Amino acid sequence: MRICVDLNVWVSDQLAFAGGRSDTSASQVINAVNARRFGSLPLQLVMSMQMLDNLRIVLVERVKAGEDSAVAFIDAIEATIRTGPDRLDPYLIMGGAAKFALSDHEDREVLATAFAGEAELLVTSNLKHFRTDKCEVVETTTVKTRKGPRQLHAQIHTSGDRWLIVADPINVADWIRRGIGVDPSTLRNIYTPSKKRGI
Repeated sequence: MRICVDLNVWVSDQLAFAGGRSDTSASQVINAVNARRFGSLPLQLVMSMQMLDNLRIVLVERVKAGEDSAVAFIDAIEATIRTGPDRLDPYLIMGGAAKFALSDHEDREVLATAFAGEAELLVTSNLKHFRTDKCEVVETTTVKTRKGPRQLHAQIHTSGDRWLIVADPINVADWIRRGIGVDPSTLRNIYTPSKKRGI
């Protein structure tokens, strides 16, 4: 199974680690990436060099990691990509972000990378940034937050003959624990598709 992990998930994992926590949903996703296993399935991480460079900048400027630490962290992620079951080269994964109708350039780049790398799953904490009027929306889990209950959803995006599921780390961590390799039909069978499409 190929998955693309958005920068916010990596940052959440690092912040959790710095705070002495290893049980967050982001951490469970990153642990699966590092183990190269999605339940019983082999897992291949998909990221571009542009994504890795953006993550290095975020780690230095926002998380206040030292440059050497950030570079070492990025090198470790690149090694994970290269030594996964499909042995991908992040230098060769390039998108074409202009064809995706998202308002944020960085989000377009992430979505383009996921499609270019033939990922089946994109994990992000910013689902609303990827939601378009063309994607199919499937409501998944209701979670408790400080502001009250929040309904999570997954999105099914298509481009040509390819599909991509975009989902929150909470859902993805659950699928990993349950050993569910998700695809559009499995997602629709597990959950109830929303009557609304996109925005």
